[in-house]
Amino acid sequence: MADPNYNTNENNIGEPKQTCPLIHASLEVIKIKFDTKYDVCSDKVKGNNDYKNFYILKDGGYYHWLKKRIDKEDLKKPNPIPITFSSKDKLKFTATFKVNSTDDFPKIPNITVVTSDMYADELYTCTKFSYDFDAQVGKAGGEFDLTFESKNIPDGFIQFSPYFTLTFEYSDGAGNSGIAGTCAFDLFLTWETPKYRLFEVSNLTMQLKCNENGNKRNILESLLYIGCKQADRLGKQKVEREENEEHILDNIFNEFTNCRVNRRRNQLANYMGYWRGHSKALSSQEFSDLRSLRFLLHDYTKNALTGVLYVKLDSKKGEAFKDDKHTKLFVDPVTANFSPIPGKKYLYETVNNNMEGCFRVTVFNSQNKIVKRVKMVKETVL
Repeated sequence: MADPNYNTNENNIGEPKQTCPLIHASLEVIKIKFDTKYDVCSDKVKGNNDYKNFYILKDGGYYHWLKKRIDKEDLKKPNPIPITFSSKDKLKFTATFKVNSTDDFPKIPNITVVTSDMYADELYTCTKFSYDFDAQVGKAGGEFDLTFESKNIPDGFIQFSPYFTLTFEYSDGAGNSGIAGTCAFDLFLTWETPKYRLFEVSNLTMQLKCNENGNKRNILESLLYIGCKQADRLGKQKVEREENEEHILDNIFNEFTNCRVNRRRNQLANYMGYWRGHSKALSSQEFSDLRSLRFLLHDYTKNALTGVLYVKLDSKKGEAFKDDKHTKLFVDPVTANFSPIPGKKYLYETVNNNMEGCFRVTVFNSQNKIVKRVKMVKETVL
């Protein structure tokens, strides 16, 4: 047996030295809820009560990540859950923590968060970006919420970041430190705030609001997936804004040129076809009698040769479209027909951005080779 350790302090000579036992305390993150403008939903969502197809999770309130999913309908949802933010917005979320040790912390712990890196292609270089957060003060014991808001924004580039992660670390300055957990998400970072409400104005079936999250608006996942995947890292490569806009649209439009577009999940063996705005085949009552973009994603249709995406216009005053290069290509706004060019096929592309009132058309020859791509602008026919 080891000899006892005696105090040598002159006031306590001969008394055993008293030592404080080390307190072992630890912390874990158990819930995450983002402060989103839009949440994400499945392409197959049937209505605002179709909770199983909205990509949020329930545990009392609603969340975007749970350490343990408890609702049976949440068990079949994607893991990780997809989320979307604009590159012009700060990343803001509330995290719930729990002291998971027998002992509480002897001192209040500070909690920090680190995110995965993202990358943007700029004019002459590739730059790295990660969100930066201030440390937050936790609690010594129990369960508590902390809100984190980034001090910076990506500011102007697009990103599809599967398995975008948040890693939480803690330290109390008394020897207790560690990782509270890592949470993963599929992040769709849009160039700017989505113009999704333009779809809602022209088509009421696009008003997707989940009853479980306070009727917050939702965007169909495949729209975000195609746009952010095709334009990943773009938005800053060109000097002028319009050049960047064209570059982004060109890359997104490449997805449509081979007529083999598909959903992100629940993919279709024969691909989706394209939205024509109307069809002889009536859709189900949930989507009204006219075919819609939502109907296409939910209940696809095949168009063997010609794919069409176009914007419906109010043609009371004889509005039509004419290309900006002043060729003879001309569109009737009601029938969406062009002045005929034998042996050609056309693929319309909707442009829902600051250039309202215009869209683009790609012209194919009989061998499915692109002949030209034309930007159409609105004009009034006298």
